[in-house]
Amino acid sequence: MSTALFLLMFFGLLAAGMPIFLVLGVCAAILFGVSGQPLIGVAQKILDELNSSTLMALPLFVMAAAFMRRGGVAKALVDLATAWFGGLQGSLGLVTVVSCTLFAAICGSSVATALAMGTILLPAMLERGYPRAFALGVIGASGTIGIVIPPSLPLILYGIVAEQSVPRLFLAGILPGLLQAGLFAAWVVYYARKHNFPREAPKSWDEIARVTAGALPALAVPVIVAVGIYGGVVTVTEAAALAAVTALVVSLFFYRGFDWHETFAVIADGVKSAATIMIIIATALDRDQALLDQGRPQVKRWLIKGQYTGQDFLEAVNQQLPAEAMTSAA
Repeated sequence: MSTALFLLMFFGLLAAGMPIFLVLGVCAAILFGVSGQPLIGVAQKILDELNSSTLMALPLFVMAAAFMRRGGVAKALVDLATAWFGGLQGSLGLVTVVSCTLFAAICGSSVATALAMGTILLPAMLERGYPRAFALGVIGASGTIGIVIPPSLPLILYGIVAEQSVPRLFLAGILPGLLQAGLFAAWVVYYARKHNFPREAPKSWDEIARVTAGALPALAVPVIVAVGIYGGVVTVTEAAALAAVTALVVSLFFYRGFDWHETFAVIADGVKSAATIMIIIATALDRDQALLDQGRPQVKRWLIKGQYTGQDFLEAVNQQLPAEAMTSAA
Protein backbone atom coordinates (compact mmCIF):
# COMPACT_ATOMS: atom_id res chain seq x y z
CA MET A 1 0.00 0.00 0.00
CA SER A 2 1.42 3.38 -0.97
CA THR A 3 2.09 6.05 1.64
CA ALA A 4 -0.29 8.52 -0.04
CA LEU A 5 -3.15 5.99 -0.04
CA PHE A 6 -2.55 5.11 3.61
CA LEU A 7 -2.49 8.77 4.68
CA LEU A 8 -5.64 9.47 2.65
CA MET A 9 -7.42 6.58 4.36
CA PHE A 10 -6.16 7.59 7.82
CA PHE A 11 -7.16 11.27 7.64
CA GLY A 12 -10.35 10.43 5.75
CA LEU A 13 -11.56 8.23 8.60
CA LEU A 14 -10.63 10.91 11.13
CA ALA A 15 -12.50 13.56 9.12
CA ALA A 16 -15.54 11.27 9.03
CA GLY A 17 -15.72 11.46 12.81
CA MET A 18 -14.63 7.92 13.61
CA PRO A 19 -13.06 7.51 17.10
CA ILE A 20 -9.29 7.56 16.91
CA PHE A 21 -8.82 4.07 18.34
CA LEU A 22 -11.11 2.68 15.62
CA VAL A 23 -9.19 4.62 12.96
CA LEU A 24 -5.93 3.13 14.17
CA GLY A 25 -7.41 -0.35 14.45
CA VAL A 26 -8.99 -0.26 10.97
CA CYS A 27 -5.73 0.98 9.44
CA ALA A 28 -3.82 -1.81 11.18
CA ALA A 29 -6.34 -4.42 10.00
CA ILE A 30 -6.10 -3.21 6.38
CA LEU A 31 -2.31 -3.23 6.50
CA PHE A 32 -2.33 -6.76 7.91
CA GLY A 33 -4.74 -7.85 5.20
CA VAL A 34 -2.71 -6.28 2.39
CA SER A 35 0.44 -8.02 3.63
CA GLY A 36 -1.34 -11.39 3.53
CA GLN A 37 -1.39 -11.91 7.30
CA PRO A 38 -4.57 -13.19 9.00
CA LEU A 39 -6.73 -10.53 10.64
CA ILE A 40 -6.60 -12.43 13.93
CA GLY A 41 -3.08 -11.04 14.13
CA VAL A 42 -4.53 -7.58 14.83
CA ALA A 43 -6.27 -8.75 18.00
CA GLN A 44 -3.29 -10.86 19.04
CA LYS A 45 -0.94 -7.92 18.57
CA ILE A 46 -3.18 -5.65 20.66
CA LEU A 47 -3.09 -8.17 23.51
CA ASP A 48 0.69 -8.49 23.16
CA GLU A 49 1.14 -4.70 23.33
CA LEU A 50 -1.00 -4.44 26.47
CA ASN A 51 0.91 -7.29 28.15
CA SER A 52 3.51 -4.98 29.67
CA SER A 53 4.18 -4.45 33.36
CA THR A 54 5.52 -0.94 32.76
CA LEU A 55 2.45 -0.01 30.72
CA MET A 56 0.30 -0.83 33.76
CA ALA A 57 1.70 2.32 35.40
CA LEU A 58 -0.44 4.45 33.05
CA PRO A 59 -3.91 3.38 34.29
CA LEU A 60 -2.70 3.43 37.90
CA PHE A 61 -1.49 7.03 37.64
CA VAL A 62 -4.75 7.92 35.87
CA MET A 63 -6.63 6.37 38.80
CA ALA A 64 -4.56 8.42 41.24
CA ALA A 65 -5.45 11.55 39.27
CA ALA A 66 -9.15 10.66 39.44
CA PHE A 67 -8.98 10.28 43.23
CA MET A 68 -7.16 13.60 43.66
CA ARG A 69 -9.41 15.51 41.28
CA ARG A 70 -12.51 14.48 43.23
CA GLY A 71 -10.94 14.23 46.66
CA GLY A 72 -10.11 17.84 47.46
CA VAL A 73 -6.37 17.58 46.81
CA ALA A 74 -6.51 20.28 44.14
CA LYS A 75 -8.11 22.75 46.54
CA ALA A 76 -5.47 22.03 49.20
CA LEU A 77 -2.69 22.79 46.68
CA VAL A 78 -4.41 26.00 45.56
CA ASP A 79 -4.75 27.12 49.19
CA LEU A 80 -1.05 26.36 49.73
CA ALA A 81 0.05 28.42 46.73
CA THR A 82 -2.32 31.25 47.66
CA ALA A 83 -0.92 31.42 51.19
CA TRP A 84 2.65 31.79 49.96
CA PHE A 85 2.11 34.06 46.92
CA GLY A 86 -1.06 35.93 47.84
CA GLY A 87 0.63 39.25 48.51
CA LEU A 88 2.17 39.61 45.03
CA GLN A 89 0.62 41.47 42.12
CA GLY A 90 -1.20 39.10 39.82
CA SER A 91 -1.04 36.53 42.59
CA LEU A 92 -3.83 34.33 41.19
CA GLY A 93 -1.79 33.84 38.03
CA LEU A 94 1.21 32.77 40.09
CA VAL A 95 -1.03 30.53 42.18
CA THR A 96 -2.20 28.87 38.95
CA VAL A 97 1.37 28.14 37.80
CA VAL A 98 2.51 26.81 41.19
CA SER A 99 -0.65 24.76 41.75
CA CYS A 100 -0.44 23.21 38.29
CA THR A 101 3.21 22.31 38.88
CA LEU A 102 2.41 20.62 42.20
CA PHE A 103 -0.64 18.80 40.87
CA ALA A 104 1.22 17.64 37.75
CA ALA A 105 3.98 16.26 39.98
CA ILE A 106 1.33 14.15 41.67
CA CYS A 107 -0.85 12.88 38.82
CA GLY A 108 1.41 13.07 35.72
CA SER A 109 -1.41 14.16 33.41
CA SER A 110 -1.58 17.56 31.75
CA VAL A 111 -5.30 17.16 30.96
CA ALA A 112 -6.20 16.24 34.54
CA THR A 113 -4.06 19.12 35.82
CA ALA A 114 -5.72 21.73 33.60
CA LEU A 115 -9.18 20.34 34.40
CA ALA A 116 -8.70 20.25 38.17
CA MET A 117 -7.02 23.67 38.42
CA GLY A 118 -9.31 25.30 35.88
CA THR A 119 -12.41 24.25 37.80
CA ILE A 120 -11.17 26.12 40.88
CA LEU A 121 -9.05 28.99 39.56
CA LEU A 122 -10.86 30.09 36.38
CA PRO A 123 -13.99 31.35 38.21
CA ALA A 124 -11.78 32.97 40.87
CA MET A 125 -9.68 34.88 38.31
CA LEU A 126 -12.71 36.02 36.34
CA GLU A 127 -14.41 37.19 39.55
CA ARG A 128 -11.34 39.24 40.48
CA GLY A 129 -11.33 41.01 37.12
CA TYR A 130 -8.60 39.10 35.28
CA PRO A 131 -9.04 39.05 31.48
CA ARG A 132 -10.64 35.82 30.29
CA ALA A 133 -7.92 35.30 27.65
CA PHE A 134 -5.20 35.63 30.30
CA ALA A 135 -6.94 33.24 32.72
CA LEU A 136 -7.50 30.56 30.06
CA GLY A 137 -3.99 31.00 28.69
CA VAL A 138 -2.29 30.60 32.07
CA ILE A 139 -4.33 27.52 32.96
CA GLY A 140 -3.83 25.89 29.56
CA ALA A 141 -0.10 26.64 29.41
CA SER A 142 0.58 25.62 33.01
CA GLY A 143 -1.26 22.37 32.44
CA THR A 144 1.38 21.37 29.88
CA ILE A 145 3.94 21.11 32.69
CA GLY A 146 2.43 17.68 33.32
CA ILE A 147 3.92 16.48 30.02
CA VAL A 148 7.47 17.03 31.27
CA ILE A 149 7.61 16.84 35.04
CA PRO A 150 7.51 13.33 36.57
CA PRO A 151 5.52 11.17 36.89
CA SER A 152 4.65 12.17 33.32
CA LEU A 153 2.36 9.75 31.47
CA PRO A 154 3.85 10.70 28.06
CA LEU A 155 7.35 9.94 29.40
CA ILE A 156 6.17 6.50 30.52
CA LEU A 157 4.73 5.84 27.07
CA TYR A 158 7.88 7.10 25.37
CA GLY A 159 10.01 4.87 27.57
CA ILE A 160 7.94 1.83 26.61
CA VAL A 161 7.92 2.52 22.86
CA ALA A 162 11.58 3.61 22.64
CA GLU A 163 12.70 0.95 25.16
CA GLN A 164 14.31 3.53 27.44
CA SER A 165 14.60 3.61 31.22
CA VAL A 166 11.49 5.29 32.63
CA PRO A 167 13.18 6.29 35.94
CA ARG A 168 15.96 7.99 33.96
CA LEU A 169 13.38 9.79 31.82
CA PHE A 170 11.67 10.95 35.01
CA LEU A 171 14.98 12.23 36.35
CA ALA A 172 15.67 14.03 33.09
CA GLY A 173 12.26 15.73 33.21
CA ILE A 174 12.64 17.38 36.63
CA LEU A 175 14.85 20.30 35.64
CA PRO A 176 13.03 21.13 32.36
CA GLY A 177 9.69 20.97 34.20
CA LEU A 178 10.86 23.35 36.93
CA LEU A 179 12.45 25.63 34.34
CA GLN A 180 9.19 25.74 32.40
CA ALA A 181 7.28 26.58 35.58
CA GLY A 182 9.81 29.30 36.47
CA LEU A 183 9.53 30.93 33.05
CA PHE A 184 5.73 30.87 33.23
CA ALA A 185 5.85 32.48 36.68
CA ALA A 186 8.25 35.20 35.48
CA TRP A 187 6.00 35.99 32.53
CA VAL A 188 2.93 36.18 34.81
CA VAL A 189 4.71 38.64 37.13
CA TYR A 190 5.79 40.81 34.19
CA TYR A 191 2.35 40.78 32.56
CA ALA A 192 0.56 41.44 35.85
CA ARG A 193 2.69 44.52 36.58
CA LYS A 194 2.33 45.79 33.03
CA HIS A 195 -1.48 45.60 33.16
CA ASN A 196 -1.86 46.40 36.88
CA PHE A 197 -3.60 43.19 37.91
CA PRO A 198 -5.03 42.98 41.46
CA ARG A 199 -3.18 41.40 44.34
CA GLU A 200 -4.66 39.27 47.08
CA ALA A 201 -4.34 40.12 50.76
CA PRO A 202 -1.16 38.57 52.24
CA LYS A 203 -1.58 35.85 54.85
CA SER A 204 -0.09 35.92 58.32
CA TRP A 205 2.71 33.50 59.17
CA ASP A 206 0.37 31.55 61.43
CA GLU A 207 -2.09 31.17 58.54
CA ILE A 208 0.71 30.16 56.16
CA ALA A 209 1.91 27.51 58.63
CA ARG A 210 -1.62 26.16 59.09
CA VAL A 211 -2.31 25.92 55.34
CA THR A 212 1.10 24.35 54.69
CA ALA A 213 0.48 21.71 57.33
CA GLY A 214 -2.90 20.99 55.77
CA ALA A 215 -1.30 20.44 52.35
CA LEU A 216 1.34 17.97 53.59
CA PRO A 217 -0.86 14.88 52.97
CA ALA A 218 -1.28 15.94 49.33
CA LEU A 219 2.46 16.54 48.95
CA ALA A 220 3.14 13.05 50.32
CA VAL A 221 2.14 11.46 47.01
CA PRO A 222 5.03 12.78 44.85
CA VAL A 223 7.46 12.17 47.74
CA ILE A 224 6.41 8.51 47.95
CA VAL A 225 6.76 8.09 44.19
CA ALA A 226 10.19 9.75 44.01
CA VAL A 227 11.67 8.06 47.08
CA GLY A 228 10.27 4.68 46.07
CA ILE A 229 11.63 4.79 42.51
CA TYR A 230 15.02 6.42 43.08
CA GLY A 231 15.59 4.64 46.36
CA GLY A 232 15.35 1.36 44.49
CA VAL A 233 12.48 0.19 46.68
CA VAL A 234 9.77 -0.14 44.00
CA THR A 235 9.42 -0.19 40.23
CA VAL A 236 7.56 2.48 38.28
CA THR A 237 4.42 0.33 38.17
CA GLU A 238 4.56 -0.36 41.91
CA ALA A 239 5.11 3.36 42.55
CA ALA A 240 2.00 4.10 40.48
CA ALA A 241 0.01 1.63 42.57
CA LEU A 242 1.32 3.28 45.76
CA ALA A 243 0.36 6.69 44.37
CA ALA A 244 -3.19 5.50 43.68
CA VAL A 245 -3.59 3.98 47.15
CA THR A 246 -2.09 7.04 48.85
CA ALA A 247 -4.35 9.37 46.84
CA LEU A 248 -7.39 7.31 47.86
CA VAL A 249 -6.42 7.38 51.56
CA VAL A 250 -5.65 11.12 51.49
CA SER A 251 -8.91 11.91 49.71
CA LEU A 252 -11.06 9.80 52.04
CA PHE A 253 -9.52 10.45 55.46
CA PHE A 254 -7.79 13.84 55.24
CA TYR A 255 -9.71 16.03 52.76
CA ARG A 256 -12.94 13.99 52.60
CA GLY A 257 -13.76 15.11 49.08
CA PHE A 258 -15.96 12.04 48.73
CA ASP A 259 -17.13 9.27 51.06
CA TRP A 260 -17.13 5.48 50.81
CA HIS A 261 -20.46 5.44 48.96
CA GLU A 262 -18.96 7.49 46.11
CA THR A 263 -15.70 5.55 45.92
CA PHE A 264 -16.91 3.11 43.28
CA ALA A 265 -18.22 5.96 41.12
CA VAL A 266 -14.80 7.66 41.27
CA ILE A 267 -13.08 4.35 40.44
CA ALA A 268 -15.44 3.82 37.50
CA ASP A 269 -14.60 7.31 36.21
CA GLY A 270 -10.88 6.56 36.48
CA VAL A 271 -11.23 3.16 34.79
CA LYS A 272 -13.13 4.76 31.92
CA SER A 273 -10.39 7.35 31.38
CA ALA A 274 -7.65 4.72 31.66
CA ALA A 275 -9.39 2.36 29.22
CA THR A 276 -9.67 5.15 26.65
CA ILE A 277 -5.94 5.81 26.86
CA MET A 278 -4.94 2.14 26.82
CA ILE A 279 -6.99 1.19 23.74
CA ILE A 280 -5.54 4.13 21.80
CA ILE A 281 -2.00 3.13 22.81
CA ALA A 282 -2.56 -0.52 21.88
CA THR A 283 -4.06 0.21 18.45
CA ALA A 284 -1.37 2.81 17.73
CA LEU A 285 1.41 0.32 18.48
CA ASP A 286 -0.45 -2.27 16.40
CA ARG A 287 -0.60 0.10 13.43
CA ASP A 288 3.10 0.96 13.82
CA GLN A 289 4.02 -2.73 13.76
CA ALA A 290 1.95 -3.20 10.60
CA LEU A 291 3.74 -0.26 8.97
CA LEU A 292 7.10 -1.75 9.91
CA ASP A 293 6.10 -5.08 8.42
CA GLN A 294 5.06 -3.32 5.20
CA GLY A 295 8.39 -1.51 4.81
CA ARG A 296 10.71 -4.34 5.85
CA PRO A 297 10.73 -6.32 2.53
CA GLN A 298 11.50 -3.14 0.55
CA VAL A 299 14.49 -2.34 2.77
CA LYS A 300 15.82 -5.88 2.47
CA ARG A 301 15.54 -5.82 -1.34
CA TRP A 302 17.38 -2.48 -1.36
CA LEU A 303 20.18 -3.96 0.76
CA ILE A 304 20.53 -6.99 -1.53
CA LYS A 305 21.10 -4.77 -4.57
CA GLY A 306 24.14 -3.30 -2.83
CA GLN A 307 23.69 0.25 -4.17
CA TYR A 308 24.27 2.15 -0.95
CA THR A 309 26.94 3.94 1.03
CA GLY A 310 28.15 3.08 4.51
CA GLN A 311 25.96 5.77 6.03
CA ASP A 312 22.92 4.47 4.11
CA PHE A 313 23.58 0.97 5.46
CA LEU A 314 23.76 2.18 9.09
CA GLU A 315 20.52 4.15 8.70
CA ALA A 316 18.79 1.08 7.25
CA VAL A 317 20.01 -1.09 10.13
CA ASN A 318 18.74 1.47 12.67
CA GLN A 319 15.34 1.39 11.00
CA GLN A 320 15.25 -2.39 11.17
CA LEU A 321 16.24 -2.78 14.82
CA PRO A 322 12.95 -1.54 16.38
CA ALA A 323 10.91 -3.85 14.18
CA GLU A 324 13.07 -6.88 14.99
CA ALA A 325 13.02 -6.05 18.71
CA MET A 326 9.23 -5.72 18.79
CA THR A 327 8.83 -8.96 16.81
CA SER A 328 11.12 -10.92 19.13
CA ALA A 329 9.42 -9.46 22.22
CA ALA A 330 6.00 -10.51 20.91
